[in-house]
Amino acid sequence: MQHAQLFAGSGTSARLSYYAPGASMAAHHHEVHQFSCLLIGEFLEAHAGHEREIGQPSVGVKPAGLEHYNQYGPNGALILSINLEPSRMDEYLPGCSTDWRWQAGVMAGRERRSVLALSSLPRGSQAEAETRICDLLAVMTPERDRPASASPGAAVPGWLARVRDALRESETSPDLQRLADEAGVHRVHLSRVFAREFGVPPSLYRRRCRLARAIADMLQGATLADAAHSAGFADQSHFSRFAKTETGYSPNRLKTLLAAA
Repeated sequence: MQHAQLFAGSGTSARLSYYAPGASMAAHHHEVHQFSCLLIGEFLEAHAGHEREIGQPSVGVKPAGLEHYNQYGPNGALILSINLEPSRMDEYLPGCSTDWRWQAGVMAGRERRSVLALSSLPRGSQAEAETRICDLLAVMTPERDRPASASPGAAVPGWLARVRDALRESETSPDLQRLADEAGVHRVHLSRVFAREFGVPPSLYRRRCRLARAIADMLQGATLADAAHSAGFADQSHFSRFAKTETGYSPNRLKTLLAAA
């Protein structure tokens, strides 16, 4: 586990955290409300007998004191978290809910721009940092009179879970047509059902898994070129561009931030 503090103010802070492949955290709680953005990777979060599999860019909320357990996926996870003292809740988020939830498929457009704005904070600018944190909290939290995100639905069909596992765990970037053939479905049907179930097209999911593997290798000591090659990127610059697009950080910047923590 590696952490980098991005900002610490009066009653609020922002932190970037990286969890290695297969890592876990025993049941624990936080003294603050926590608002999190999964930037890359996957993990499972459990609370009071309920489990949520969190995959692809997602946003989540945990109220202070919520007991929970985490198990991180085979490619690790990079998470941006905003911590908010309960006493500051009405100041920052009047009328908003802190019920435990994770919502996938919302890290686009306005939400993603707010995350990327927080990743490029100028040094020593507390007022600007708090402004950007407010912007991000606003897009992460529904007001109490809005419906909360839907609870998990039916179990993922077996054939679709196998496709996801092949994309997530293989280092060879399996061909989607071959996976469709093995599942006995049309290639277009695979894409349609995958996107509906997981909130992202399978081709983008595959690229994000590739990015998570490259980041894991880099943080375990591989050179950028070797990490890019082993994860299946065309070259180091391709890896760097995609990392910057997806997380707001270049690989070098990410490595420097977490090494200094």
